Amino acid sequence: MTLATAFDPFAWEVAWTSDVARWPRWIGLPLEIVMQTGTRWVVVVVAAFLIGVGRVRLGLTVAVAGAVAWIASRLLKDVFDRPRPTMSDIGRPLREAADGFAFPSSHATIATALVVTVVAGLWGARRARQIAVGVGALVVVATCLSRLYVGAHWPLDVLAGTGLGLAASALVLAAVEVALRVWETRQLT
Repeated sequence: MTLATAFDPFAWEVAWTSDVARWPRWIGLPLEIVMQTGTRWVVVVVAAFLIGVGRVRLGLTVAVAGAVAWIASRLLKDVFDRPRPTMSDIGRPLREAADGFAFPSSHATIATALVVTVVAGLWGARRARQIAVGVGALVVVATCLSRLYVGAHWPLDVLAGTGLGLAASALVLAAVEVALRVWETRQLT
């Protein structure tokens, strides 16, 4: 079922994507490294690390949030059917040959869900929270810019992905909180 078949990018999206895609390579290389935060394997590595250091609940929550984010973005791509930028759209060769549809960006969705979930898990520790919020915000912004830089997405794709990642993380965090309360209530009775 397609709600918006191949909706074209707005003129400002083409201009902005073209500008970002022309950034010099020395800016792009760090962006491409950070972009990996939006991949499923990074979610697995972070979840395994957290479990390994004894943060089992947070590790499992990260794994579930990452999975929910990825599944939601994949389902919405088929609903919106939006094409990715082409060489003729941005006026230069693409740095990444991405397949499938563009809207929303799975990288932005997963990176945002990962960052929000980890920050929420560290919320009790004041110093860790401050560092996590700052670094997390930079990671999400860099991931979104990287997707424009490599020519894989339009700005609305990454903005929608960020919103979807927030929603996926909030949903999973709320479900975990409810599950813990139910479990604690049953333990008391």
